[in-house]
Amino acid sequence: MQSRLRPRSIIVFEELLDDAHWNDKRFVKITREKIISEIDEVVFRNFGQELNERMAEYLKKHQDPDDEHLKALIREYYPSARQILRYQYKENYPRSWKKKFSSRKITAPRVEVRRERLYKMPQPLCWWDGRNRYQQYFMMPSQKAVCHGGGAGSSQRKTQSLFGLAFSLVDSQKRIPTHILVYNRHNELLFVITVNRFCLVANDVGSNYDLPYDKVRGLLMNVLKATTSGEIGRIGAVSIKK
Repeated sequence: MQSRLRPRSIIVFEELLDDAHWNDKRFVKITREKIISEIDEVVFRNFGQELNERMAEYLKKHQDPDDEHLKALIREYYPSARQILRYQYKENYPRSWKKKFSSRKITAPRVEVRRERLYKMPQPLCWWDGRNRYQQYFMMPSQKAVCHGGGAGSSQRKTQSLFGLAFSLVDSQKRIPTHILVYNRHNELLFVITVNRFCLVANDVGSNYDLPYDKVRGLLMNVLKATTSGEIGRIGAVSIKK
């Protein structure tokens, strides 16, 4: 019973999704969204502040429920935006820009295709942030608690630092096992190894956590660190060392 209540940790390293799966709905959520035309985008990017100021001044005395005045203001910037776009097309397509550049094309609404990788994870690994190349879970069964660390956001980095250092301290007196897995390029969750000591992904430890560098370095001196090696986006090996 006591062993089941011991703290433990899980590290999941992630490979980039294989190129062959990016159009497969079993691996990727594909959505299509209408976005503004090229010329409107150029207007907002180059004249957005001026446009907003003019619109704000108009709204002091008028209403524009159907955005008709806003649309008219945007069209006033079209000649300048058209010149900018023509220059960009000449730069990007020096030999074919005349064929590609047309009023119909640059004023037409566009469709943006977005692809979001799907993650099929058992609990508690379903708390997942696809911005990370690793996730580390700090599990405290006696408290019925799991904390999720990583490097993508400030709160994750704080968790990685706070619980990584706390588990390191506990491990120096009472061993905390660590399970290491890989979520591979085919969305398969693979077991790598269980180490009967606490292992830490130390890349982000110390970030977003108010502790002097020397103190952090001292706490990490005897902790096992887990790292990966291999080609970009691929994991050839997982290494564990101090």
